Amino acid sequence: MTATAAASASAKASASASSGWADALLASFAQAGYVRAEPPILQPAEPFLDLSGEDIRRSLYLTTDATGEELCLRPDLTIPVARDYLASPKAGQPAGFSYLGPVFRYRADRPSEFLQAGIESFGRQDRAAADAEMLALALEATSAFGVGDVEIKTGDVALFNALIDALQLYPVWRRRLIKDFNRRISLTQDIEQLTLKTGPGGNEYEGVLAALAGSDRKAALALVTDLMSIAGASNVGGRTVAEP
Repeated sequence: MTATAAASASAKASASASSGWADALLASFAQAGYVRAEPPILQPAEPFLDLSGEDIRRSLYLTTDATGEELCLRPDLTIPVARDYLASPKAGQPAGFSYLGPVFRYRADRPSEFLQAGIESFGRQDRAAADAEMLALALEATSAFGVGDVEIKTGDVALFNALIDALQLYPVWRRRLIKDFNRRISLTQDIEQLTLKTGPGGNEYEGVLAALAGSDRKAALALVTDLMSIAGASNVGGRTVAEP
């Protein structure tokens, strides 16, 4: 389980994470038991693309190393902190981390380099208490910096999963919608397509979808690859599906 509370500030407002306000913010997180995390600025691009889809590519600052691996300047700190936690001996155990550092993401009307501060909580079983704690820390931080007009948005993927279960969709559509849960544009497109394809008359390849949903993963992938070849299509962006 991971819960997140984050705040962003323009790099123009403070170029150094060692300023008084930054020290005070990190001290409040440390007092609550969150250890400072400092993941590398250069990160593998794949986790960000997998989570947010290819649409985020235009916002990333990308490069490729000598082995051909695609790298990027970190566009946020949540994924890097999570990756470090999963690679550590503490993976699976309760742990809390705080962070404050620059992130890099193209934003047309705002600076593309800015500071992000936040906390991440992993492995706790008391999820409601963890969410309440993190929300309280976030509100304390905004109050300390004189931010009065605060908009709070919360969500739980479990609620979305319950909705998907109630719809009794084909497994292939269930997996697709859950995968695109965090991709607002992709999720909207999926729902529109699903509405069209489950309306009166259904679609002409409904049976194929059902067959693929119950087939071996490698066999389904091979079939789709062959169909794409026949249609003269290729993988988008040159990215391929990872082998299990």
